[in-house]
Amino acid sequence: MALYEDGLPLAQPLIAAASRTAVGEVLARSVEWAHEAPGMGRGLWELARPLKWNFAVIFGLNVAISVWETVQPFILAWGIDSFAERAPYLDIVAVIVFPALAIGLPHGIVLPLVRDLYAAWFVKPRYEKLVGLLCFKRRRAAPPALVGKKAPIAQEGRIAAYQLTEMLLRDPAFALRGIAVLVILFFKSPILDGVLLIGMFADLFITVLMDARLFTPYAELREHQFRLRGLEYQLLDADPRELGGAEDLARGATYKQEWDAYVRATQFVETRRLIYQLPIREGISTVVRIAVMLLVGWWVHIGDVSIGDYILFTSLAGRATDPLWVVLGIQQQIMTTRESLRRLGLLCGIDFGIRPPAD
Repeated sequence: MALYEDGLPLAQPLIAAASRTAVGEVLARSVEWAHEAPGMGRGLWELARPLKWNFAVIFGLNVAISVWETVQPFILAWGIDSFAERAPYLDIVAVIVFPALAIGLPHGIVLPLVRDLYAAWFVKPRYEKLVGLLCFKRRRAAPPALVGKKAPIAQEGRIAAYQLTEMLLRDPAFALRGIAVLVILFFKSPILDGVLLIGMFADLFITVLMDARLFTPYAELREHQFRLRGLEYQLLDADPRELGGAEDLARGATYKQEWDAYVRATQFVETRRLIYQLPIREGISTVVRIAVMLLVGWWVHIGDVSIGDYILFTSLAGRATDPLWVVLGIQQQIMTTRESLRRLGLLCGIDFGIRPPAD
């Protein structure tokens, strides 16, 4: 299949009739994710392997940030519970405010700055160079059987591959922190831990359902983008002597039609994504959070929970959902860039295990 086609618009309809139940779509897409994940991981590892030690430094800094950030709520809760009423203000500042600032400074400013500076100098530009040279080397050694403009595919594919690699180095550290928080909350209050897990699974189900419903439309949206870029190269970089001819006019008409198709595809995809993400998923999450906070607040009122424990719980409850948000963030990144990644694999000779949208 061509990388940048300039022919007719896509034959398959954008909005296909539903042939499965919502649960069936979620299960089918989950199975497909399980099949795709190993190939995608191998492909990303093959691209990142020359810089494995540089990526290890980034991963270590992310772990340090997540660990340091988790300590702060415990210090704050301990400091609050250590004071009786009307404690001296300077003592409160010395025991609570200064330690909180001292702990917050490294994970809020220092460590992220070191990590991002290191990535800017030693990781991202060198990663892009390695992927670009890999595409160039393979094209010289064994030209791929691909038709159309390939340079933008390499450019967009490099961005997609690096962003996914960066997320896999950064987010799992916070996911492990969230699992540790869930274990802590389980020993403090199994009921609240169960409520949080119910809300997390509801979030996950809705997001996987959104992925199942938008899987093909997102791939087709990328297809329209590829076609538009190919047409733009031909129209904007055409020989001035060819302007105004029959072929040029035909391409101009196709260009306008492809833009209309792209606009319709974008409107459909983004509208449906926002409906799933904001009113439905965020609505459920908000209701669960409010219910849990009200319950814990009542326990504070009757004296079963201290103010420090309440602050600790409110801080940890948000971080307990880190594993879910890591999964959803990576899933969203893959869903929106998988077609670019698949085509980069065709260009540089790496099989990411991603099937084409027409299958």
